[in-house]
Amino acid sequence: MTIEELIDKQTKREIFAAGRFQIILQTLKAAVTYLKLDLSLKYNKETQDTLFEEYLIKIKRKNIIKYLEHNGDIEDAIYDWAKEFASAGVRKGKAISGGRVATFEGSSYYQGDGLN
Repeated sequence: MTIEELIDKQTKREIFAAGRFQIILQTLKAAVTYLKLDLSLKYNKETQDTLFEEYLIKIKRKNIIKYLEHNGDIEDAIYDWAKEFASAGVRKGKAISGGRVATFEGSSYYQGDGLN
């Protein structure tokens, strides 16, 4: 499947999150625009790795790459990771989606949003 085909399927709500990093439509479109990717590229391992390495952790969730490059705080990296991946938890007391606060350690950033 190409990036263009995936965007079409996500737009039609046939697919929500796709690939190794479970990328959603809004993130995919932003990454494609930022990285100036050709829509005819296959949505394969290499393309997904590029999206992750060059957009997700360097642009969208900068605290992750900052930590990996020994230039940031692990707690900030964990929080960014949880914002990107619903299966990752946040610390008790941290802000979560919908203007709420995590009431327990390991709560998903998206807990109770109706999508996860």
